[in-house]
Amino acid sequence: MLATSRAVLVGRDVPEPDVDYGSGRGWESAELATTRLSQVLLSPGHQAFEMTSVAELVGNPSPAEVIEATRGAAAAVSDTLLFSYCATGPISDHSELATVAQIMRDSAATRLVVLLDCSGFPSTVSHFLRLVDAQPDRVSLLAGARSMLFTTEIDPLTSNIAEAIAVGVEGGPEALDLASLRDAVRAKHTELRQAVENEWLPGEKTLISHAGDRVALGINPARP
Repeated sequence: MLATSRAVLVGRDVPEPDVDYGSGRGWESAELATTRLSQVLLSPGHQAFEMTSVAELVGNPSPAEVIEATRGAAAAVSDTLLFSYCATGPISDHSELATVAQIMRDSAATRLVVLLDCSGFPSTVSHFLRLVDAQPDRVSLLAGARSMLFTTEIDPLTSNIAEAIAVGVEGGPEALDLASLRDAVRAKHTELRQAVENEWLPGEKTLISHAGDRVALGINPARP
């Protein structure tokens, strides 16, 4: 139910110091990607969450702000609790994400949904994989590492998820579950690889996914 679901969307821009933004290259803004995801989730065509149920923290929110927002959402939720974390640059404080995972675990939510789009991938996702191991029937997870190709970010996960929700997934189900969105992200990567024909672009998008068929983030506008 919308009234008893909550979402915490974090878009943290901490650029790498050696990225040349003057030439228009570098990481895609996590702030802009997160704002776009928020807009799509709240749009009348999807309305996965009520406007008052979404905490959007963008720019460079402090770990304390992220933890407090998650704690507030966890205290009010009884249905779905979504935590989306999109970040550029290095992650210096992993205790923040470990705390978030513990707050989610202790909440009364029947469904826990995690989206991760950041660097330091093995360490970052490990906090939430422990959550999956502890409560596999409660958690749905979709995570992808941010990556560069010749100083320009390629195939950002959060933006691709937002786009897939907004325009729909051809041949996908009526409700856009995480499994369908995962497949759409992988298809986007394949399309990009075929377009640039670059041997340095990996053959398949590296994603970690768990129980994506349990939760939907919108209605598929690509269906008749």
